[in-house]
Amino acid sequence: MSRIVCVSGRVQPNERDSRDPVTLGIRAALEQRGGGVWFGWDGSIINSRDERRRVHKTVRGAVTFLTIPLLHEEYKSCYKCAVNDCLWALLHEHKPLTEENSPLFYGYRQVNYVYATHLRTFLEPDDIIWVQDYHLIPLAEALRNIGVSNRIVYFHHYPVPDKNFVRGETVPQAARTFYEELIRKLFAYDQVGFQSFRDLHNFIDYIGYRGSMPKRFTTATMAYAGHEGRFGVFPSAIPTMLVEAQATEDADKTEARLLGMRLDGRSLIIGSAPHDLTGGTGRALQGLARYLAQNFSEAGKISYAHVATHRDRDHAHGLANSAEIDKALAEILRTYGDEALIDGGDVPPQEKLSWFRHARVGLITPLMDGQNLCAKEFIAAQNPADPGILVLSQYAGAAEELADHGALPVDPHDPEDIARNIAFALSMSQQERVERHAQALTHLRAHDAAHWSHSFLSQAEMRRESETTPVTPPFLRMPAGDSVITETAGAF
Repeated sequence: MSRIVCVSGRVQPNERDSRDPVTLGIRAALEQRGGGVWFGWDGSIINSRDERRRVHKTVRGAVTFLTIPLLHEEYKSCYKCAVNDCLWALLHEHKPLTEENSPLFYGYRQVNYVYATHLRTFLEPDDIIWVQDYHLIPLAEALRNIGVSNRIVYFHHYPVPDKNFVRGETVPQAARTFYEELIRKLFAYDQVGFQSFRDLHNFIDYIGYRGSMPKRFTTATMAYAGHEGRFGVFPSAIPTMLVEAQATEDADKTEARLLGMRLDGRSLIIGSAPHDLTGGTGRALQGLARYLAQNFSEAGKISYAHVATHRDRDHAHGLANSAEIDKALAEILRTYGDEALIDGGDVPPQEKLSWFRHARVGLITPLMDGQNLCAKEFIAAQNPADPGILVLSQYAGAAEELADHGALPVDPHDPEDIARNIAFALSMSQQERVERHAQALTHLRAHDAAHWSHSFLSQAEMRRESETTPVTPPFLRMPAGDSVITETAGAF
């Protein structure tokens, strides 16, 4: 079995992020295979090219973390501008905040070259390099250009926009050209995975593919601009049984008991989303207000709380939706008083599952999302004997699975539809809730993080066995002036 070298935009080998669902999924994938390497930016910034860019090596259990800092100019041009201001907006079908002839794309390419030159030193000939997300789309091409012939695969966690949006008048020409460049660079990978059939459809519509759509967890060969690649749908997942166990354990903690006392018998409706243009929180609150207006006698029987997920501190879209959210909150407070709201805006990660477990309704309504693992966490966190019901946006990738397994799909743009589904969820009998939850949980146990990684990586390995294994050329030394700092830490 080949060693997996996972590469992502940000890597933090510590306990603080141990409950992040994406981190949990990747870590579970590596541990399932007996370990591996995880390479990426450690979040630190150096201000001068004269400073040595040291590779920090941390060993936790069977996983070796290799992290590097970035120059301030690299961070600003790549992460703040190209990634956050331009690509994030494009992928979520918002107007990119970029100017024509902007030099910011140079920094994006440069960071991928930095990744390639530092990663190459640690590779072994049979490694499979597994690249995560749109920060690193050019990485395969950068690695090929410096002689790396390992199998390189890519997983796209975020949504893929409709081609009519990308080619529309709201998108600057520079951003359209950049998007076209990235589509071509995807064909440098041996295999690419998307979150949903919606995303795959948008991709193949852009490239003009006319073949049959592959089944979930399989790939099809597609061609574009003279190059071929393999593409498929592999919905990301959570380590379901681990989340279940954590939620059960958390239920006995003091914080959980205090939350139960605060609710005092009221039904908890909980939202979980970033406060940005994609989270849908404003529309969800409008839907809640409409439900309360239509069911005024129920107003004293429910409470709403929100668990915010956070964008990068320099994300230009981070508070773009705050005015709509504040207006909706003020309306609910003015009409129904403080009892209708519990402020859970900054619930620590270690308490999130407790809030989910107490909820009668999970209101997760992104306007556009790649997968939304919080929706899957909500289901796994429930008490099977008295579970809550998930009201889920039809534009979340998770809806392609969960709408057929107990969740209530909703149009996140329509407050009336949100209100109607809140009412439906709250009116369900305990028996119906138990049956719906059992159906959803059975699906999530069978399609957990281990299944996700195995299905994706086994496709890559199956292809490799059917081909002649390339001979990896000798790797060059680490770039001059760089060094490795090694640290051994405890298991996770």
